[in-house]
Amino acid sequence: MLNWVNPKLTIEADSRGGRGQFVLDTVAAGELLIVYGGYVTTLQTYHSMSEELKHIFYQIEHDPAYIEKMIKMSRQSSHCHV
Repeated sequence: MLNWVNPKLTIEADSRGGRGQFVLDTVAAGELLIVYGGYVTTLQTYHSMSEELKHIFYQIEHDPAYIEKMIKMSRQSSHCHV
């Protein structure tokens, strides 16, 4: 799974007890800042997963045709994981 954070950002604890992204340097308009990788799954499959796996980024989809489309795309690209 691909996750990437622009080195101009840092991810740290925020003042409210959560986590936040903070800029360390000037960021140009349109500059890529964060890429989160993840998996496309159904809600039923997600609920059947162990708690260990649920922390991974998931896109929950209700349309089986969309899931099939994502599977086909993942076979054609090294940047999509299903």
